[in-house]
Amino acid sequence: MDPPAPLARPGPVAPPLPTDGADRSNAPGASTTSPLRGGALDDALIATVGGRPILASELLAGLRQRDARLLNFHINLLVGERLAELAAEALGVVLDEDLVDARARAAEAAFVAQLEGADLEAVLREELGVDPAAFRRRLGDDARRELLTERVVRAWTLGQEWARVRILVAAPEAVADAQQRFAAGTGFADLASALSRDPTGADGGLVPFVVRSERSRLSRLAFRTDAGALGGPFELDDEGLELLLYVESRNAPLTGTWSDVSGTVEASLAAHPVSEEEYVQWQVALEAATLVDLAPISRLLGEELR
Repeated sequence: MDPPAPLARPGPVAPPLPTDGADRSNAPGASTTSPLRGGALDDALIATVGGRPILASELLAGLRQRDARLLNFHINLLVGERLAELAAEALGVVLDEDLVDARARAAEAAFVAQLEGADLEAVLREELGVDPAAFRRRLGDDARRELLTERVVRAWTLGQEWARVRILVAAPEAVADAQQRFAAGTGFADLASALSRDPTGADGGLVPFVVRSERSRLSRLAFRTDAGALGGPFELDDEGLELLLYVESRNAPLTGTWSDVSGTVEASLAAHPVSEEEYVQWQVALEAATLVDLAPISRLLGEELR
């Protein structure tokens, strides 16, 4: 039985560590206490065996050799957490502590449900070697990070130009039928529920937040289409399916501090939790605007930047 995974969404799988040859330790915004100062890194001692040390670099190198995807996943998770912390501080997000406690308790209850009646503290101490107090403290920390992340992601989304749309994904003949039935007065949500092969069909094709982006075909179509009108269809790559879009609304950016936007953000989250796609879009945008220096771990692993 493994302890529950961190609650914060992981975002995109991180690419291999930097290989562009750049030493970013002196880049604008870099910490003046970077472990790269002086060309050396402190390597944490994590255990000894007969007086012989086991170092953090050995643990990381072994994991990178045996499961690089897992290591990259957790690096990316930590990057996302730090981006959320920075964004929350800039926005001035204030969390309801009762909400933090409730989220942590829910995570603990979900873990207990997997134990099939076994005693939680016994499992933690005897099977996992985990101190129960530390376990619950980490659940609280994870809950806080998740709640902060949800709020800064949604505040970022609402701070962009965004559209609320519905989509229908089907074979070309079904899309043509949907267009005719829509013109005759059938609601698009009903058509998506009946005809769409996309998972959104279960909710009438709803995609609640499409941020303006020239990199996304869906976004480009949504912002070329008037509210209340159909857009497309366009062919989905190599699938033999087409996507038809209906724009419910186009929305101006929400601006202000947390005290200005919190009510709107909280109501929005209650209606629509943050999706994986929304999180990824936020993290990509934040990484583009924030110094993210992965050179230290490459140095710790003894990997030369090419």
